[in-house]
Amino acid sequence: HENHTVYHLLVPLTAPLAHSFHLELGTTGEVPSKGFRIRVELECTCMREQLEGDMLCFLHHPKEELSRNQPPSLSDSLCTSSYLDMVKTACWFQTLVKSAWVFLPEQEDCHLTVLPSSRSCKLLLTSTSNVTLLIELILGVEE
Repeated sequence: HENHTVYHLLVPLTAPLAHSFHLELGTTGEVPSKGFRIRVELECTCMREQLEGDMLCFLHHPKEELSRNQPPSLSDSLCTSSYLDMVKTACWFQTLVKSAWVFLPEQEDCHLTVLPSSRSCKLLLTSTSNVTLLIELILGVEE
């Protein structure tokens, strides 16, 4: 696929409810740095739980109760230790794109191939007339 023009798109990810992202710089202390990590912190939602009753607080309820009553937190599914795992996140995003593609009207006229990538989402779109488009979706986070 070296002959294709690659379109790079930044996809900003915001932390879901009850979570926050915190950028931890590498040894150089500069952004961008190859040594940065994104720490994910759980936030208290006890007040929301009391007012709306639609979710349990990830911080103040036992894991057993949480696992019975609501979906896993971001830290359970996309993190390694307390840090966002970009390989897991890219895999999750690739799966999401493939699942959503079947609902788009363009899928009838264009074939989607998700190319291997461990830290982004690379898409090869091929039309019925063999026109191809290579798109790399680069995931970024907002603090």
